[in-house]
Amino acid sequence: MTLRMSVESLVVLEWMCGISLEVIQRNAGSLQERIIKIMPDTIDWQGEISLDKKKSLLQQIIRFGFVGGGAFIIDYGIMIFLTEIAGMNYLVSSAISFLVSVIFNYILSIKWVFNVLCEKSQAQELTVFMILSLIGLGINQLIMWLTVDKLHIFYMLAKIGATAVVMVYNFVTRKLFLENRRV
Repeated sequence: MTLRMSVESLVVLEWMCGISLEVIQRNAGSLQERIIKIMPDTIDWQGEISLDKKKSLLQQIIRFGFVGGGAFIIDYGIMIFLTEIAGMNYLVSSAISFLVSVIFNYILSIKWVFNVLCEKSQAQELTVFMILSLIGLGINQLIMWLTVDKLHIFYMLAKIGATAVVMVYNFVTRKLFLENRRV
């Protein structure tokens, strides 16, 4: 049984599993078992990414969009309320609103978006999720500060841009670390 993979499949595999093309080529024989173990229902015997995997990824992206949209409404609404009504500094209100939306996002991401491995405990899932979220918060705060204080963009518009960047970061990192993470 040989593992034949197209260039596109290798690139997708590299992105999904963090396995470099050089490592795949150097250790092709021993990697076959590892790849099949990591993603048994994703790769057929010729090494091609299956249609089911493509549909699953599209479904995850759509679900993540819905969850992210809900989290954005929570995040944006709380930020505006705290800034405009409560009189908080935009960076403080942005951090608080971001953290509240993370709770919403965590629950729906684990239950509805990603195929989280059941061998991990909820404490492990939450720890990974919170670390990734704290990094996302750092990215959010940096973008907010740069765009508002340095580029003089209105904070409500800056938040939309920051959210778009963090949303891409969130999907990629959560897919890699929550779904395909080896404990």
